[in-house]
Amino acid sequence: MSAESPSGTPSGPPPGPGRLRRLVGVGALGFLLTGCTYHFETYKGATTQGHSIGKLFQGFDITALAVGIFVWILIFWSALVYRRKNADHWPKQTHHNYKWEFAYTIIPLLIVAVLFGYTVVYENSVDKVVPNPENTMTITGFQWGWRFVYNQPNGQNVQILSDPNSFGTFELPVGQTTRVNLVTADVIHEFYVPEFNFERYAQSGVTNVFDVTPNRTGTFIGRCAQLCGLHHDLMVFYVKVVQPAEFQSWLQQQEGSAPT
Repeated sequence: MSAESPSGTPSGPPPGPGRLRRLVGVGALGFLLTGCTYHFETYKGATTQGHSIGKLFQGFDITALAVGIFVWILIFWSALVYRRKNADHWPKQTHHNYKWEFAYTIIPLLIVAVLFGYTVVYENSVDKVVPNPENTMTITGFQWGWRFVYNQPNGQNVQILSDPNSFGTFELPVGQTTRVNLVTADVIHEFYVPEFNFERYAQSGVTNVFDVTPNRTGTFIGRCAQLCGLHHDLMVFYVKVVQPAEFQSWLQQQEGSAPT
């Protein structure tokens, strides 16, 4: 039986470490039972460049989750250990603890500095272009579609058209780097392939240059991610990543049959 306070309200000793461990254990078990895997906020990346961005986002998510769990533990621990049913009782107050003040000031700054450093490294790897890419193509956004032109060494270019009447599909070879020159024929568009973890503006008077190196085969949807007018939602296209030999065979089949 618990003792009563002078005011007549039952009071007892604060919950011990055992109850706190049981509470944390139940919370952890509930988290594990929600699923076998944790899905981060982005794709793993179907290209070498996109994979780097996927790792960067995972690092941010893990850091945020770790900080959140630490804060939750502090909140629950404070609420359970220092709770009192006697409202007149105050826990021991601590002021001017310079060690703690130094810790909770420096540690967040270090976390931000590390995340900033990783961001610079990974974004530089995405923007880096190789000296001699295996393939080169020009992508032009227009109202309301895309034109994909492969710049062939023999001068006979291959063109694939995607518009609201027919969502076109262009191909890329897996394991090879393709240099892309992105331009626009009118307003600003945005080339976006979600599973590539990549998007880039097509701006008037500017040629945006980037490399794409697919790391697995498959067909991926792409679209314009910048509101560019009435039929913006119809600027859909597909990217099919195939083996290099199959890609070369496809290019030969397309020569001479491209629309003007």
